[in-house]
Amino acid sequence: SFFLWATAWGQILTIDNLVKRGLSLVNWCCMCRCYGETVDHLLLHCKYDHALWSEVFLMFGIQGVMPKNVTSFRVEELVGKALLKVWILVLAYLMWLVWWERNSRTFEDVVRRLDHLKSLLMQTLFDWSQVGVLCTVLPFLTSNNLLKFQFDLFVITLSTMCSSSSLS
Repeated sequence: SFFLWATAWGQILTIDNLVKRGLSLVNWCCMCRCYGETVDHLLLHCKYDHALWSEVFLMFGIQGVMPKNVTSFRVEELVGKALLKVWILVLAYLMWLVWWERNSRTFEDVVRRLDHLKSLLMQTLFDWSQVGVLCTVLPFLTSNNLLKFQFDLFVITLSTMCSSSSLS
């Protein structure tokens, strides 16, 4: 995905990257309301995100310290080869969830509570696990259309969550 590629290269448009491009902005993180907003802070080290990472690490039985930066995540060392593909999806989704929340706060003035994001994270991972079961039953799901199916499921879940939150 483009987002992951841009993240790995440190090129997503965080405040520090926008300042480097000549924009005059206050460099603070809208998630924790302190520090400077860098790719590594926003996606790995922000205290707001710590609760989400803790949930994921707990699920996978991982203990350890967060890496210094996004590119130094040694996924295989954390989970082994057996869970590598699953972990990469989880890692990608968690980073995307944080980026989505950051953009909602920045551009739409919408702030979701942490328990709502935890719930969304767990629900999506549960839904994706159900898709995994479908793959064994429905062999026509190739890796390409499985990813499309997962993405569509993700969009539907987000739309449902946004619709229900705007109604309440």
